[in-house]
Amino acid sequence: MITILIISPSDFPGVTGDFTNYYELIKAIVKMGHRVILICPKKENSEKFDRESLRQGIIIKRIPYRPPRLYEFSKFRGKNLLGIVSILVRLVVYLFIELIYTLLLYIQYKRIATEKAYLVRYHVLTLPLIFLLSFIDKNNIVVDVYGLMAHDLSSFPRRIRKFLLIIELGLISRFKKIRILNPRIMNLLNIGEKGEKKKILLSYVGVNIEDFPKVRSIDTIENFTFCFYGALEKWQGIDFALMVFSEIVKTYKNATFYIIGRGSLKEYLIKKVKQLGIEHNVMFVSPVPREKLLQDWFNKFRFVFLLRPPEFSSSMIPVKLVESLIAGKIVIRTPFNTIFDVILDKCTITVNYGKVNETKYKILRLLNNEEKQIEISKKAMQCARFFDTKKLAKELISFVRDVQVIKPDMSEVVTL
Repeated sequence: MITILIISPSDFPGVTGDFTNYYELIKAIVKMGHRVILICPKKENSEKFDRESLRQGIIIKRIPYRPPRLYEFSKFRGKNLLGIVSILVRLVVYLFIELIYTLLLYIQYKRIATEKAYLVRYHVLTLPLIFLLSFIDKNNIVVDVYGLMAHDLSSFPRRIRKFLLIIELGLISRFKKIRILNPRIMNLLNIGEKGEKKKILLSYVGVNIEDFPKVRSIDTIENFTFCFYGALEKWQGIDFALMVFSEIVKTYKNATFYIIGRGSLKEYLIKKVKQLGIEHNVMFVSPVPREKLLQDWFNKFRFVFLLRPPEFSSSMIPVKLVESLIAGKIVIRTPFNTIFDVILDKCTITVNYGKVNETKYKILRLLNNEEKQIEISKKAMQCARFFDTKKLAKELISFVRDVQVIKPDMSEVVTL
């Protein structure tokens, strides 16, 4: 039995893919007979969740408070002296809070740390802790890298982002064990002769298929039903999805689009729906707990939009895609340009971002072909087996037990 100590800045429980990815992986590790201790921020009304997790064998240790997120600062643009001063003041306050948070994290870490495997989520909130651990415990830590801050802070000047990228890659490279969920980052790290001395696990997000709620097959769900769920932000491509749907409504007046989530684009989207005259076809829904999303809302639609703009495209597979595949949904997506496309091309509909008419005609042809929809749905459920967390948990346990560079095993992909 191995004890895995996981440090994550995410909300547990939460409504984001970050929570889903980690919690699904944690449950799979525990089912294999291993022990997991999770360090995460405090959250109101989480006592019931903590007790239920403990019954499953998951020990949760919470930091006394939840610090703010850095993305708030990326919205500010210093176009004048007052704006620049405002950014600097906010940044100083943020860094002070970060130091307190890091101290609390480290104290909790030292209380628990023994001969364990330590999985630390690479994030702006854990960055100071990772920097500290890179000097005192870099051989035992597995740095879990989803993405890089240099890529996320798109509104910052290019030179600053490039400098930040160099710093980040240098910090990550200090560790002997690195788990990467984005293939592009592996390329940036230049894993060559020197990199072979490190242990690299190229992984991906997953969902436990065995525990996934039973969802109605798409042939029992009304046709012409679409959904987007997640953050209502520019990088999610929700505005493009809305334009495509507005074109579909011109042909199918009874088409329905469920938009589930919140974000900075919500007010814009509501106004756009009114301008397009499709108020009766679009339903806005506030974020819902994952259980309710899967057990209730997943029974209301056949199609899922996942249309990210090229400038925000990531080669990391989002959890919502895996959930949709397991449920047999028809995913309309833009390319990820990654090794996983060889799997996803078999069971999803790939379109080019910004091509409204091209995307519309692809969907219209599918809407008129019930048999094709059912065929794609069955393929989606088959492809989903590749993203089962049982497989991911086995790979991670093997990795922390001293394994060299690992890449996803494509041999298990079902031939479709």
